[in-house]
Amino acid sequence: MIDLEQARPSPLTRQSMSGAVWLLSQTLAWKSVTLASQVVLAYLLSPADFGYISLALAVTAFGSVLYQNGLAHVLVQRRDKMSGLADQAFWLSMIMAAGATLILVAVAPIAGLLFKAPEVRNLIWVLAAAPLVDAASVVPRARLIADLEFAKTARINGAQIILQSLLSVLFAWLGFSYWSFAVPVPLASLVALGLYCRHHSLQVHGPRRSNDWPSLTRDTAYLVGTTWLTVIVEQGDYFLLGLLVAPSAVGVYFFAFRLSSQSVRIVAMNIGRVLFPVLVRLPIGSRRQYLAFVRAVRALSGVGVPIAVAGAIYGADIVGLLFAPRWQGAAPLLQILCIAAAIRTVTDTHIHLLKAQGRYRDLLRFNLVATPLFLVVVPLGAWTGGVVGVAWAVVVHAVASGWLRYFFSVRPVGGTFWELGRILTPPTAAAAVPGLLSMAVSSAWFGWQAPSAARMCLGLTVTAACYLPLLRVLSSETSEQVWAVLEHLLRPLRRRLGGAEQGTAGAQEATRTPEESRRT
Repeated sequence: MIDLEQARPSPLTRQSMSGAVWLLSQTLAWKSVTLASQVVLAYLLSPADFGYISLALAVTAFGSVLYQNGLAHVLVQRRDKMSGLADQAFWLSMIMAAGATLILVAVAPIAGLLFKAPEVRNLIWVLAAAPLVDAASVVPRARLIADLEFAKTARINGAQIILQSLLSVLFAWLGFSYWSFAVPVPLASLVALGLYCRHHSLQVHGPRRSNDWPSLTRDTAYLVGTTWLTVIVEQGDYFLLGLLVAPSAVGVYFFAFRLSSQSVRIVAMNIGRVLFPVLVRLPIGSRRQYLAFVRAVRALSGVGVPIAVAGAIYGADIVGLLFAPRWQGAAPLLQILCIAAAIRTVTDTHIHLLKAQGRYRDLLRFNLVATPLFLVVVPLGAWTGGVVGVAWAVVVHAVASGWLRYFFSVRPVGGTFWELGRILTPPTAAAAVPGLLSMAVSSAWFGWQAPSAARMCLGLTVTAACYLPLLRVLSSETSEQVWAVLEHLLRPLRRRLGGAEQGTAGAQEATRTPEESRRT
């Protein structure tokens, strides 16, 4: 998928491809578990419970900036000095995590009063236990990323996600109501820390005097500022809705947003974990680095965009088929937010390029432009259209800010303004055209009140059959990257089949008579 050589694949290419496909296959397994847990939680809990946790997570996200500050990326970007920076990075991360915990404990009562929900206060107090655990894993996690140990990081991330999902379902079944979302978070983080330390032991020494402290602190400060602005964009819609509508309405929006973003964002996040350390190993600002980035983005768009397009087309059918009637208000929100998810799947990749090049100041500048735009568009959407208006405002912001940030990120290395359009349009059209046509056919066949299951089965079958041929016609470059992903996914199966055929041939050879062997 990340084809780094134009002629023949290099060892780094093969390693990055294998890592990306490994993470992609793991993502499909995680998604099945998280989707199943989402369905179960929707039956066990109320929209108000979802609203409480969405508001609590919005508050804790601002505190998480202090310890989820990109310090691991700084270490990977300076992998040659990682051994000398490990102690400084550990203590810097722990100090900032301790500050985050104290801040969250202090602001929890204020948040409860602001949203008129003491449940939000209680959830924040529980979630405040996670920062110190997460901060302790920064150095061992950075070592695994720098060593391109994609399989190990995939297993650890998968274990954390699956454990958190299963514990949430268990606590909800036991009657913990909204507590079911918060209690598993620090527990799963503690398990992940143990798994990271199993691969790279956490050897802690006292902070030492070093000439690297100023640069390490400076780059981390840039990333903290960037993350603060990102959190405003990521959580601002929940804050605004929490002030304007009831917690149950916020819960419906949160539920729709999670459904829309889980598939494509998890795919993008895991491929980004491969893309960043690979780009770091290439010459900064070189043509080779840029081409590797573009090919990875094409592969990501070819895999992630059709998932989001399917959600935009069949969102109402998905909600009607899988969830209770009290969640039907999430259907239009899911369809709208899937459009934003498709765009952000591609546009958010610029972050990995900027971090790999050490352009932390540029990353902060771009967010200084994107965040004020969000603060204008989203309140306007809430004022004109309520919850649905906020969803459309998120789409507008994703298009405008995402396009500009992507362009200004790739322009210094040869990118153009229309490059993003050439990447996004082919997979969008290849997935949307057969999906919409099959929707029209099913409506004409079964009537406008067609069963959701029949409409979805017909549409997804037609889309799956037509997607790759249409993508080949619209963009051969993107099609090649998608085929590369499929080839690596099917390679283990071909090896097993090949081994079985060889075993059968060997057994037949062993039963042959000498005369039959001579004839052969």
